[in-house]
Amino acid sequence: MRIFLAVFALLAAQQVSSQSVKQRHFYTAHVFLRAGEQHYTKWIHADSSGVTLQSLSDTTQIFHLRAEDILRIDIRSSNASTRNALYGAIIGFTIGFGTGWASYSDGHDGDINQIGRAAGTGLLGAFGGAFLGFVSGSFPKTYRILGQPQQYNRQLPKLARYNTLKRSFTF
Repeated sequence: MRIFLAVFALLAAQQVSSQSVKQRHFYTAHVFLRAGEQHYTKWIHADSSGVTLQSLSDTTQIFHLRAEDILRIDIRSSNASTRNALYGAIIGFTIGFGTGWASYSDGHDGDINQIGRAAGTGLLGAFGGAFLGFVSGSFPKTYRILGQPQQYNRQLPKLARYNTLKRSFTF
């Protein structure tokens, strides 16, 4: 049993480490403009002059939006759903297995029937946890700018933490 849990933990750790920040991680931004346009983009940089974004379909296209033009920005991590689903599955399996182990002790302590029932309950818990984690990872963080530079400047410290480049662009 301990070997099974150790192998499961190692596989989970390998999956999480393969999604390192340098390889695949970025933030997606859904930007709503005052003119009624919407842009679904990759987040690059936010500073006092505005927001710099990159098109997801054409990676050579980088554009800059001023605070006066932005109504709302929805930001989320590109791998948030996958990461949260993995965490949810691990937590769900652990809770399900523990619950199954405790509730199926009917005088067969430690035999294959108790282990099988607990593992089955753990798998059900893993599916439920993965589903809840996936759903929770798909919710973005919303920043309301409303075309007001003062509101943008108040939100700028929070927006700057999503920056992938630490230098400012000039266009």
